[in-house]
Amino acid sequence: MIHPNSAEAFHYLEGTGKISAGHELAMRMIVRYGPGTSGEIIAVATRQGYSVPELWKRFSELKQMGLIEEVENRRCAVSGRTAAVLKACGKPTQGELFQ
Repeated sequence: MIHPNSAEAFHYLEGTGKISAGHELAMRMIVRYGPGTSGEIIAVATRQGYSVPELWKRFSELKQMGLIEEVENRRCAVSGRTAAVLKACGKPTQGELFQ
């Protein structure tokens, strides 16, 4: 789920060149397969055929940009360790990125 302000901010940053293709892929994965831990989201994306090298780094950067948030800590279904659950901020928004 994505908050309208997050979508607007993402598109603004994308226009300034501060959003890379890796950021866009990371955001797509969180919107499509989240909320979940980074390990869970990456595992699902990989099974769907996406190439995800170092995608977890983009999650941290998107968090710093205020586009995603950590909503809780729980056991990751992939690693078995306690991990933060990530989700896009707020309500879903229609648009090319978030379809």
